[in-house]
Amino acid sequence: MDPLRRRIVLVALGVSVEVTADLVTTPGEGLVMAICTVRPDLKFGNVKVAVDCSLVAVAVVLSLGFLGRLDGVREGTVAAAICVGLLTKQFKKRLVPLEAALIR
Repeated sequence: MDPLRRRIVLVALGVSVEVTADLVTTPGEGLVMAICTVRPDLKFGNVKVAVDCSLVAVAVVLSLGFLGRLDGVREGTVAAAICVGLLTKQFKKRLVPLEAALIR
């Protein structure tokens, strides 16, 4: 597995554990959790992809606007924005039964 894929998988696993534990979250996941709390019909992974892609789009616009060139956003950033949320959905499906078993 190449380093980019490995990082994306590890970040997605970390986000899944962080959210499943329902303890302190990072601001990015906190925003996603707040949106999911207000709109319970939305799934965490889907909202995470939307929020991350929106943040990448903002970074692209600001970079082009202030620097006149694209700086700091490359293919890894875009891949992570899309894949972390999708992988988080898959990991959460497997962590929920584990959480239920550990809490009993």
